[in-house]
Amino acid sequence: MPPSPTPRPAGPSDRLPWRPLLLLGLLLVTWAPTVHGGAVNYDDPWLILENPMLRPGDPAVLPAIWTDLSAGARLTLGTELLPVRDSSVLLDFALWGDDLRGHHAQNLAWYALAALLLYRLLHALVGDRDRALAGALVWATMPVHAESLAWLSSRKDVLSAALLFLALLAGLRGGASAAPWTLAAMWAKSTAVVAPLWLLRAGAPRRTVAATLVVAGAATVLASHVGRVLGLFAPRHATTPLEWLGFQGHMTARYVQALLWSPSLSLRYPAPGLDLSWGHLPWLALVVLAFRRGPVGLGAAWTLLALLPVCQLLPLQNLVADRYLLLPSVGLCLALAGALPRRLVLPLGIGLALLQAPFAAHRSLAWRDSVRLWADAVESTPSLPDLRVRLAGALTARGAPGDREAAGRVLAQAEAEFPDAPDVVASLALHRMEEGDPRAEEGLLRALALDPDHRKALNNLVVLRLQQGRAAETEVACARLAAVHPGYPEGWNTCGVAAMRRGDLERAQAAFEEVLRQQPFDASAPCNLGAVAWLRGDPVAAAAAWTTCLERDPTQAEARQGLERLGSPLPP
Repeated sequence: MPPSPTPRPAGPSDRLPWRPLLLLGLLLVTWAPTVHGGAVNYDDPWLILENPMLRPGDPAVLPAIWTDLSAGARLTLGTELLPVRDSSVLLDFALWGDDLRGHHAQNLAWYALAALLLYRLLHALVGDRDRALAGALVWATMPVHAESLAWLSSRKDVLSAALLFLALLAGLRGGASAAPWTLAAMWAKSTAVVAPLWLLRAGAPRRTVAATLVVAGAATVLASHVGRVLGLFAPRHATTPLEWLGFQGHMTARYVQALLWSPSLSLRYPAPGLDLSWGHLPWLALVVLAFRRGPVGLGAAWTLLALLPVCQLLPLQNLVADRYLLLPSVGLCLALAGALPRRLVLPLGIGLALLQAPFAAHRSLAWRDSVRLWADAVESTPSLPDLRVRLAGALTARGAPGDREAAGRVLAQAEAEFPDAPDVVASLALHRMEEGDPRAEEGLLRALALDPDHRKALNNLVVLRLQQGRAAETEVACARLAAVHPGYPEGWNTCGVAAMRRGDLERAQAAFEEVLRQQPFDASAPCNLGAVAWLRGDPVAAAAAWTTCLERDPTQAEARQGLERLGSPLPP
């Protein structure tokens, strides 16, 4: 059971909320740079900024967010079943539209709420306000949290943390609301599934633990089904128990470094090793400490349990990421709050928070724009070739004078350093294709020699051969693209355009209908279907498709012009 507070006389300071105010003030000063109007080209465009379900900010889509389990709806929303997260993003667009300062402000608001709730949770666990404040201050200013807070696509992390802390507070008191809060936290991010296990370790009433376990289990079964159907899970990284132990050791050592040394932080990290080495000692130490009584044991147990959902028991796409530490880092703060001497705990907590705060604010600056983010990632982890590709893409998209030339230099240097990396070779070929360089086809073919199933190289080869008027070869490349990557809507769209241009309207319509099936809320497929209907001499179908297109994206000029030619009314 959590230790009971030591009774002491209430003084004037206990009647003033100076502790929460100090926590909130330092947090807001530290993370103020995260509220700005920018975004990054790392999931933000497709998941948020251009998401056809969320961007209109229309509450009519809420039933689909919460109940539509079809592949099209789930793929549009990121393959996961996270209706609480998606509803919060929809609210951003309803309130702020495309002003991203409001979106970032909601991230900060949820993080601030999580820190205040953590203060109350730590108080319930260690029985002392000063200890609780020290732990919460350290947590609220950790540089490793920059990814969770400053990245728009990481809304689910800060939202789930706040809801999880609410669930744990209710659970420690034996409240019936622990189960619904746990469900809400899991529907913001599935890592909150550990709530019942942690409540059990903390000594919560068994009835409360049982209720949260039932809810978490049901939500997990549903989420796992959706994830498996849509291919959320990656191939297993560790296939034997010894490999899994080695992975845990390397991963834990990486996370310890991230918690203690902010210059080591990066957007991406090399894959953890699978060999047993000295690096597994921190993980084994956590296992041993987790069985101790008191705050140190609770802290170690918290860290281990919070890492369970991301330790490859279920194989995830990302092996290691800073955002995976948002919840596990609470364990360190809990251990510090409970283990430090009573007279020193608050001064040391404030001092450590003040020491961390400038590094946290600086780390958040890397997330202000795409070029800065990928340049920082390349500098931090130069051994990953795909980071150079993303940096080149960010430079090209920014479009400032000299950026395109800089992107070409980045890709050329990357190819010199990583000549056998298909992503690098394919990206340089695309850059050359856009420049009209005749070496583009050679590069695409070399990328396919390195990886015969490389979908972007296949797709760009179709585009290149279509531009060159090589109809037969275009059709062959399309057939392979569809066979190897049937779930790639961009490939279906490219091949639909190719079929339409060579007059094969039946095949073009089938391709665009497949895009619509996979992305039922997308605007481009109805636009293209309208063009096919027009070419087939079906003005009624063309008008219906173009109207749908403009309802989803009013900027589609071709659909607007098509309706004007038909004399059909434009959607409001």
